[in-house]
Amino acid sequence: MNNGFKSTAEYQSVPNPYEVPLSHIDLSDHRIPNSGYQLDYYKRIRSEDPVHFIEDSKFGPYWSITTYKDLQEVENHPEIYSSDWENGGCLILDGMKLGFMAMDDPKHAQQRMTLMPLMVPSNLHRMGEAVRERTREILKNIPRGKAIDWVEEVSLPLTTRMLAILLDFPFDEEKILPVWTEWSTDVDAGAHPIMGRRRREILEDMGIRLRKMLEAKKSQEPVGDVLSILAHSEHMSDLSQEDFQGLMSLIVVGGNDTTRNSMTALVQCMEMFSSEFDKVRENLKLIPAAVQETIRWWSPVAHQRRTVVEDTVLDGKQLKKGDKVVLWFKSGNHDENMFPNPEEFNITRDNVRRHIAFGFGIHRCFGARLGELQVVILLEEILKMGLKIKMAEPALRSDTCMINGFENQMVIIEE
Repeated sequence: MNNGFKSTAEYQSVPNPYEVPLSHIDLSDHRIPNSGYQLDYYKRIRSEDPVHFIEDSKFGPYWSITTYKDLQEVENHPEIYSSDWENGGCLILDGMKLGFMAMDDPKHAQQRMTLMPLMVPSNLHRMGEAVRERTREILKNIPRGKAIDWVEEVSLPLTTRMLAILLDFPFDEEKILPVWTEWSTDVDAGAHPIMGRRRREILEDMGIRLRKMLEAKKSQEPVGDVLSILAHSEHMSDLSQEDFQGLMSLIVVGGNDTTRNSMTALVQCMEMFSSEFDKVRENLKLIPAAVQETIRWWSPVAHQRRTVVEDTVLDGKQLKKGDKVVLWFKSGNHDENMFPNPEEFNITRDNVRRHIAFGFGIHRCFGARLGELQVVILLEEILKMGLKIKMAEPALRSDTCMINGFENQMVIIEE
């Protein structure tokens, strides 16, 4: 660290953001989600210094973008704010390959379009049927009247099975998939000399395993899963192992972690904002809006990153070529200028669908529609079964600056 400079990430415990110098606030501190201060940190930066510079962190110096309008401005100009891994990538951890998410056009567009058949309505309908069957099975078999971990018993198995379907991965081996997900998203481990090596080893094993599956599919009839599409693609069947591994990291994160955490946030919202969900019970047509508001309120993806490729001005601040820019999506989704009373849960917001939890512009989450569908189905089945879900104890949040996630959420379920 620089002489005389101490960021909030170096404090023994996470301080109240209003009791420290503004210039010392480091939003990348992995302890913030469990501190109870996360929204306060975002609020102070938005109100006092919305394009905020931290001169030193374990990820190096970077700008934080925190308002809805500035987040849109950055995302609307990919020619200025690059996602390409050769310029630094799309995460606060430098240089991580993460498939087309860490590319600029035209390569980004080419790879994204190659996988678009996954998200056509007919395929979404097919996957939705599988999701609904699995959701009913899990909810039916959960013990009633005793504390269980919603993450372990519901969110994790539902999204793991969906990811297995996307990859045509053996169901009896699917428990390795969330392990790959956790290591892919652990940017703090990536910045650590020892844990970083372990992370690389695990992700290399993932790449080798999935590459063998892809090669086998080259001699099989094409079907609708990710690996089959890649195996029969003109442009992506022979990716380098490094590029392939990066793409698989993107798939396992996008297909698992973000939806899983929205599913856990849903049951929190159902208890914390029960009057809003009473409206849903009276009018099931409000289910999609309730899911959108859940995703806005929680915002499972904490950040993405861009790198400035030409000098520019953003909200009065001079940004130089090579500067790291970090987009804090949850802050944007709690921006009072876009969402009045943002900490309230309101399914009848006029702009309930305008959240940016899935990003914005050309890099908007490729699987957003599938993720929304899974949470909609979960809420539909909870309401059909008349389940009453109560928090048994406070949730333990994930200890990372990349994903707004849950380690566990103990609940008691009654009918």
